[in-house]
Amino acid sequence: MINDFETWTNEMINFHLPRWDELPDVDLYKDQVITLVQRYLAPLNIKTDTLITPSIINNYVKLKIVPKPNSKKQYSRLHLAYFITISALKQIMNINDVKYGIEYETKMVGEIEAYNRFANALENSLREICTRLNHKDEVAYVKDSDIGMSLSCTALASMLVARNFFTFEKRRLEKESE
Repeated sequence: MINDFETWTNEMINFHLPRWDELPDVDLYKDQVITLVQRYLAPLNIKTDTLITPSIINNYVKLKIVPKPNSKKQYSRLHLAYFITISALKQIMNINDVKYGIEYETKMVGEIEAYNRFANALENSLREICTRLNHKDEVAYVKDSDIGMSLSCTALASMLVARNFFTFEKRRLEKESE
């Protein structure tokens, strides 16, 4: 019998975040943005009451993490891509690291490609980890009793490597500009 975790990992193998061209191409009001971000990220089982709220959106704009809305207080496809990315990444990184990571990626490849690369990377990571877990009889991964600790340490290691990548890259770019 499949338990809830196995059901969820099976679903994560096929998880799909909309790519840039799949995001709505109309301006949205704040409540519509919140609804869509929650809908797109709901399969990840992230706690939705703190995922994105009107005050969180206002703070991101005030902190210049995302561009200001238009004069009608509407948000574009670009805003939606930012909010999806930030809402997911803030689960493991502080907002300053998320901001720098987004700035770095968009400087390297542009906003559209950066968002699409984020969606691809998240899907590929979920697919890889969940496939390994679901085929533990075929692939030596970890014992059932060690799965939680192993995944926690993998997440920590990945977060530390990502944070340090951006820290060292920021220093390198600052030295180059001197």
